[in-house]
Amino acid sequence: MPRIDKLTQSLFIKLYKDEKWTIKQIADQFQVKERTVIGVVEKRKPTGYCLCCGKEVEQTPGHRQKEFCSTSCYRKWRKGHALTSTSRHVCQWCGKEYIDPYHIDAKYCSQECRNNVYKLVSKSHCK
Repeated sequence: MPRIDKLTQSLFIKLYKDEKWTIKQIADQFQVKERTVIGVVEKRKPTGYCLCCGKEVEQTPGHRQKEFCSTSCYRKWRKGHALTSTSRHVCQWCGKEYIDPYHIDAKYCSQECRNNVYKLVSKSHCK
């Protein structure tokens, strides 16, 4: 087989490896060292599956595992699972009990209560 560029060579090696060729067979086919074949084959990224749609998700070794294939899948999944949270809070401004499935450390039940607290705090700092 004639010499080919490195990118094409790595693509062919991956293809042949998927078809269960041995490392020696691939090295002989491309006239390269077995170590070269091992290097290319082991650079393949492991895969996981999207929790929303089940599509394959490429993982980066040494990084946190990806759970979703896209932001839209993450949002769809999160929307469907938002009401299952039992994260109950008591508003520090009005005392009302509420559930906030998105924030574990939430302090206020609404933007209005949050703004009231910040207005009070900013006035006390200005004196």
